Amino acid sequence: MANLVTAHLVSKDADLARLSHLDPELAVRAYDVEGLPRRVLEVFKRGRKDPWPLSCSLNRYHLSEAVIAAAPAFATVVDALRAHGYGAPGIHGELNTGLDISRLLGGSVISFVADDEEDGLCANADSGVLRRIRYRRGDLDIEYDGKVLHIFPLVPGDEDPDGTECILTHSAAEALRAISGVVVHDRMRPWPMLLHGLVVEELKLYLPGVQPILGLAEWNPPRELGLRQVASRESDGAMVWER
Repeated sequence: MANLVTAHLVSKDADLARLSHLDPELAVRAYDVEGLPRRVLEVFKRGRKDPWPLSCSLNRYHLSEAVIAAAPAFATVVDALRAHGYGAPGIHGELNTGLDISRLLGGSVISFVADDEEDGLCANADSGVLRRIRYRRGDLDIEYDGKVLHIFPLVPGDEDPDGTECILTHSAAEALRAISGVVVHDRMRPWPMLLHGLVVEELKLYLPGVQPILGLAEWNPPRELGLRQVASRESDGAMVWER
């Protein structure tokens, strides 16, 4: 996954000490960014050797039991897509972890992962409740608002005039329509041209007036992303603040 950016955005008032109860396999770094009203959490597997911040997905393919319980229609759609040739992207770890973080910290947590390929995710969890999920799988743009799940097949761009990227078959569409709480729309939504476009669009809902951050929408992001580390999670699980 080239040009990958992933993070969790939390309130600056959140008690990060509660993250000691997060999955012990995960390490956490907390950053402040000038001009950003939220704190940035980088969550990654312990032992990772990657000097580039916010660029390592958890690479988990399955939804957690907590996510399945919180958004059963979404979980059913994910399974149906896998059964109809959409594969299993490794981007579900960010959704699983974002929901866990929101439960531990309380309040809203915005979690996202995006790259230059055809999969991406941005979700808002609030105190253990999934309020919204925006999810890209191949030629599908999926929006879940906590009640109804909308599936928008995408119109291919000029680089794919024959529509070879469109893989939603009639049988797949019918299987999705049969799921309670799911609406499959006609193929009218344009194929996104902007790098990380799904995440950039979603962040405008939560951070109005804030320009793309953390290297989003940049093919060659600067090495300095304006991150100031304020805390990290040690091997014993405790959050330690920087001096």
